[in-house]
Amino acid sequence: MIDKIYILNLDTRTDRWNSIKNHLSDINITNYERVSSTKINFDSTISYVKLAQISCFHSHLKTLRKAKELQLNSVLILEDDCYFINSDKLNKLNDSYDILYLGCNRKIYRNNDSLIYISKIEKINDDIVKIDECGTTHSIFYSKRFIDKIIEMYPTDEVFFQKAFTLDEKYCVYDVFLNWFTEINNIQKYCIYPIMCIQRESFSDIQFCNTNYGEEIKQSWL
Repeated sequence: MIDKIYILNLDTRTDRWNSIKNHLSDINITNYERVSSTKINFDSTISYVKLAQISCFHSHLKTLRKAKELQLNSVLILEDDCYFINSDKLNKLNDSYDILYLGCNRKIYRNNDSLIYISKIEKINDDIVKIDECGTTHSIFYSKRFIDKIIEMYPTDEVFFQKAFTLDEKYCVYDVFLNWFTEINNIQKYCIYPIMCIQRESFSDIQFCNTNYGEEIKQSWL
């Protein structure tokens, strides 16, 4: 059961907001709330991409804080380029899983975007697999237990930004953080299988160019 669905969307990206609203309407998902995504704007020696990555991380974090304040038992957080290739397993989401991806990229990159390996999976049942390291954060279901652990680490924005501006990837890139955080806390990650969500092709405010990760996400599961 999902207590709440949140959608992260920059105020300037009305195109994405309209696109995902229409898409969710087509698949009869209507009970959601928009969250205004963080956009850090100031003169800095930090690259635009890094600032955008930190902004993305903070957008997820403040949404998790909102869920904790409301004492929700579970939430689904979608980024505004999320695209459902099927939605028939939404009823499989329940808070027995601390963190459950509706889709992710199993291809793991390092060292100037060199492909290192394809993350291993282990079948749990006909709908769920265990997954180790993975990329992308466009569609993730969280339990209250997991939210509490993250907020314990990041009780305030001051703590978050102090860590983020070290530019250590595990503190400023959200999917890298989740891989690190689940490992050090011995938390198992899961993913719906076959995956439900990919990312729609569109202009990325992080990469500052048009991106199309959807096919790569699907291919990483072949």
